[in-house]
Amino acid sequence: QFSQLVDMYCPAAVLEEVKSIFIGSYPVNEFEDIRKVYADFMRLYDGKYPGYCACRTHYHDKMHITDALLATARLIDGNNSVRKKMPVRAAKLGLMAAIFHDAGFIQRVNDLSGTGAKYTIHHVERGVHFVKAYFAKNKLGKSDARSLTNMILCTDMAVPVKKIKFGSPAERTAGLMLGSADLLGQMASRCYLERLLVLYREFREGRVKGFASE
Repeated sequence: QFSQLVDMYCPAAVLEEVKSIFIGSYPVNEFEDIRKVYADFMRLYDGKYPGYCACRTHYHDKMHITDALLATARLIDGNNSVRKKMPVRAAKLGLMAAIFHDAGFIQRVNDLSGTGAKYTIHHVERGVHFVKAYFAKNKLGKSDARSLTNMILCTDMAVPVKKIKFGSPAERTAGLMLGSADLLGQMASRCYLERLLVLYREFREGRVKGFASE
């Protein structure tokens, strides 16, 4: 019954499902860092984060992020159920990377033309810059920032995985999970086909080649 499934239109409900999955493998207190990053993600996409506009892309929106986040959590859980448990640091950073992996679509306050879709081709690079600044602002570790950016690079279809300088096998695994979840999460959405029309319009604004019509 649909009423018993996670309400993917409710970001708070998705976060609680992610927490439920996470604490099946790790101490509940470890989830607080993820909750804080998620709160900042909500502020960013709602236009309440200093220096940034609200999200203006209608496909790469909050729902796309929550789709990818939940898929990442489920892949980590699947791994932990059949293999050696992923270290908590890698799991936490993998979920944080899912939360911020498309931050590059968000426009600065003085960038008022079009939407963030115009950055489609370069959005991963912009997202990496955001993450580095975010970690520095919040006095988080530089090594964690490097790990997070490596994981986000796994969502860039143009970047060969073998060229990413992962810091550990667990970091690589978490990154590959995110790259997979970025695709699986959106394609598994019950409204994926309808949302493809909006995705085409983003590709058109971003001048992505290879697509002639909806």
